[in-house]
Amino acid sequence: MTLREQLSFGDSPIDCTIETSLRAAEELVVEVTGCSAGTGESEDGDAADSLSSMWIFGYGSLIWKPDFEFVESIDGYLRGYVRRFYQGSNDHRGTSEYPGLVVTLVPGIDEGLREEDAFVWGRAFRIDPGHADGILQKLDIREQNGYEVIIRDVYDKSHQIVAHNCMVYVANKHNPSWRGSEKFELMAERILRAAGISGPNFEYVANLYRALEQMKVEDKHVEDLYLTLLEARNQREIHRNTPLMLSDDTQMELVDESETVRA
Repeated sequence: MTLREQLSFGDSPIDCTIETSLRAAEELVVEVTGCSAGTGESEDGDAADSLSSMWIFGYGSLIWKPDFEFVESIDGYLRGYVRRFYQGSNDHRGTSEYPGLVVTLVPGIDEGLREEDAFVWGRAFRIDPGHADGILQKLDIREQNGYEVIIRDVYDKSHQIVAHNCMVYVANKHNPSWRGSEKFELMAERILRAAGISGPNFEYVANLYRALEQMKVEDKHVEDLYLTLLEARNQREIHRNTPLMLSDDTQMELVDESETVRA
């Protein structure tokens, strides 16, 4: 069994370490192109189109802030999963004492969805395999709080595969930072109070909402949580003594959206 086949959403967790991700990338290079990683040559001696099929799929902050060099990006969706704010963040958007909430992917069947109703839109990034080691090392550090690597194809709006064998960082229910489903009001209370090394948790939700809006993607879970946050913020009942530390531009955008919600 290849590593690509092993990297699945089964019952046994697979640690997402730098070594694991690099092995996954290396095996994908050989399996998909017939080339050895770093050589660019296939077993029959032919150049393998510079190993052009290495992809990373983002569905959270990677959409608006990839922070790595890429050759191209394509908007598309994964089948079988939905985006949920079920993962705790004790680094980027929270602390170990008060974790924030960030998105992960959950099998649609776990949410009671039919197969055709389980999909998640995001952005696929094609990377230069010559830079893969450095990119994956950075991503493994960025996603170290409970995330693992799975391999999936990405489809476009015409339901054609546009990116084969994308590496996707996913946190499943076996990891220690998993929080799972909660009422939106409880999630909002946590998000409004949490902040980490990358900034306030609220800003993460707002950025994701706006990024999906710009992609013309509807995600009811994200939208409902965001509107709950705006309403809680307007009422000033949860965070009255804990003002949000947002940029002036972000603050102005949120004020405008708040007026829309009240209307």
